[in-house]
Amino acid sequence: MDIGLLSQICFEFYAFGNTTINMANLLVFYSRTGTTKKLAQQISAQLGCEVNEIMYEGKKPSFPAAAFQATRKSTTQIKGDEQCPSNFDRLILLSPIWAGKLSTPARSYLEKYGKRINDLALIATSKSGEQPGSIESDIKMFYDGPTTARVFKSDTVNSGNIDLSWL
Repeated sequence: MDIGLLSQICFEFYAFGNTTINMANLLVFYSRTGTTKKLAQQISAQLGCEVNEIMYEGKKPSFPAAAFQATRKSTTQIKGDEQCPSNFDRLILLSPIWAGKLSTPARSYLEKYGKRINDLALIATSKSGEQPGSIESDIKMFYDGPTTARVFKSDTVNSGNIDLSWL
């Protein structure tokens, strides 16, 4: 074995406490009102993972227009998706639920990268507390691998009482 490679492995082992899960997660989120962003910050602080915030490429539509796009399962041009999920063991995708559907930017991300995701943990925020089944078809349109999904009500996220032990 090359001594340079061996020293790099040893450095990573000691520097990161032999924990590869933090290095293997990519957290990607879209947030319109800040609730999903708050949850993304809580998760990234706990896991220490790479974070990418995705946004509309152009002008952000009004909420009624965005909800209409979500119900029609539309996609859009997005920015902020610099990291490819195939370089990570797991993608943690956070999105609000609009009108019972995944947000348009999150669906657009899945359309673009769905075939390159190794494992998906989808975390959604919702004012009404819809269950993961309400967005299952949105996920299956672009990704058919292993999926874990959870939905948190907005008021729970804002209270800071989120149990992430399942993640």
